[in-house]
Amino acid sequence: MNRSVYLVFLLGFYLPFEDFILKWFPMPEKAYLILRQAPDALVLSLALVIFLKSVFESRLSVVSKKSSFFLLMFMGFALLTVVINNSSLITAVLSLKALLRYVFLVYILCWIKPSEKQALAFIKVVIALAFVEATIGNLQYIGGDAVLEFFRPRELSGEMGIAFTTVTGDEVFGTMAYTISYASFLLIGLVFLFVFGTRVGLGTAAIGAGAAYLFAAILFSGSRAAFLSAIIAGGLYIFFKRGIRVVFYLTPGILVLLFVLLYADKGNTSRDFLFFLSPQYLDNLESQRLGMVRIFLDYLTSADRHLLYGLSPDKQFLTDYLAMNYRMPYLFSEKMLKAFEDVYWLALLFYYGIIGLSFFALTLYYLYKKLMAFNLLADVDGFRKDALLACRILMLLLIPLNLVNQTFEVRQFSFYLWAFMGLTFSVLSQPNGKGTVLKR
Repeated sequence: MNRSVYLVFLLGFYLPFEDFILKWFPMPEKAYLILRQAPDALVLSLALVIFLKSVFESRLSVVSKKSSFFLLMFMGFALLTVVINNSSLITAVLSLKALLRYVFLVYILCWIKPSEKQALAFIKVVIALAFVEATIGNLQYIGGDAVLEFFRPRELSGEMGIAFTTVTGDEVFGTMAYTISYASFLLIGLVFLFVFGTRVGLGTAAIGAGAAYLFAAILFSGSRAAFLSAIIAGGLYIFFKRGIRVVFYLTPGILVLLFVLLYADKGNTSRDFLFFLSPQYLDNLESQRLGMVRIFLDYLTSADRHLLYGLSPDKQFLTDYLAMNYRMPYLFSEKMLKAFEDVYWLALLFYYGIIGLSFFALTLYYLYKKLMAFNLLADVDGFRKDALLACRILMLLLIPLNLVNQTFEVRQFSFYLWAFMGLTFSVLSQPNGKGTVLKR
């Protein structure tokens, strides 16, 4: 196996446990934060090394020419927005890094070409890790403060604490720093279990029991975004495998099960999922996310040319701009900044404008279109067909997930999404059992 494949897989095994491992090493807070950035730096360095080697050996290839083109256009335009607005270049580069840090895994894995067997081994480990994390999360849910404190990430103070906040209270988080990181990782494990369960040797009963276990763990995490996305993932899997008629027949049973699950923990408001149907929740949204969507869109559309090219992701620049032009500095207090980014599609529009968001959306669109083109080929069957299905489900889940969370920046979800997409395109570009190479 190529040593680079070992490195990528090792990172995949390390990331879910990173914050739990690092908390036990005595070190200054700056060193702690630097070590948390090591996986990002490693992926970017590996991409650069493999890119240069491929250029020198004249064997450079891209996953999708159109998708790669629009990705470059987005990156270039994001930097141009900084120049136009005279905002911070460093902040813009760091924001791009958070958004795109693991996108290059697609290219890395396509260049080093791991085999179908290696890709399946990776999937098996992800499913196993998801069950480990779910078990830890369920222990946190029923074990109380003692269990929560044992797994809680290292607490930072002062400016470091503002720059890097972790879970607080009685949230369930597994071995990760954030509840959304934990829940979105379980979501990937759930999708893999749906699609590859029989291929990794599980029977129908085992898959059903495992899916219920992961679904319950996502429910107990308190992440409404991941919970609703898990329901959507199940619906998409049934739709792609069996068609809309089966989804229609199963809907009453799903609604009954959902009703039971939603009332199972109604005493705890933080995990009361029926709360999102109540007038109080809508009032809360109006004063938080929905209100911000309305207000920001009003101001953005009245900001003339800024609607086209955005205001850049520089938070200090945004604060000063809005305070000076619209007298609403309260929207950019420390707490509201994170709440604003939770509506991530809106945040991207605000940062990069219609032009920048269009480039980014076209990058994703042409990747998905490439998956659809492969899916229509007669030679795509077996593992390849399953891999394409899982990729399509995960990409479609990006739409609801980023309406209420900055899931693109969630390190665990981002890593496994792009790594798996790279594995899929790599396997598709290699000869199949019939001796056919599927061209990109």
